[in-house]
Amino acid sequence: MSLEESSRDDRGRWRCGVSGNPAGRRKGSRNRWRRADPERAAIWTPGEWRLHYHREVCSAQGDPGERAAAGFAACMNLWRLMHPARAKLGICPQCGRLLALPNLPLNGAPIPFDGVFVHYGCLRDFALARWQEATTALAVFGICV
Repeated sequence: MSLEESSRDDRGRWRCGVSGNPAGRRKGSRNRWRRADPERAAIWTPGEWRLHYHREVCSAQGDPGERAAAGFAACMNLWRLMHPARAKLGICPQCGRLLALPNLPLNGAPIPFDGVFVHYGCLRDFALARWQEATTALAVFGICV
């Protein structure tokens, strides 16, 4: 029986106290770029949100202000995708009135925005509310404009 066979259990896993790399792992050798994968953004920690922001800033072009804005916009878009607006079917999420009323005026026409239908007259307030909601959530993660 070789040394490798004696340091593994019957399932092939390393026994307690034995590592596959006898020299040990170098400090800082963990691949941090594998973290913050957008496919699992729903369960990200605040550190992963910040890592995603810094990645986007590094990959953007322009002066530092434009790069920071591009990183913030990427995080904002991802957060809004992960947290869709809540609305009841047939109800405007901003004003709470029915979307389809007889003889609708122009500002009462429903238009799609952010995955829900909103009255045209309510669109500006709804968009601002969504912006503030996302900005507040990203500020909790340490990402600011």
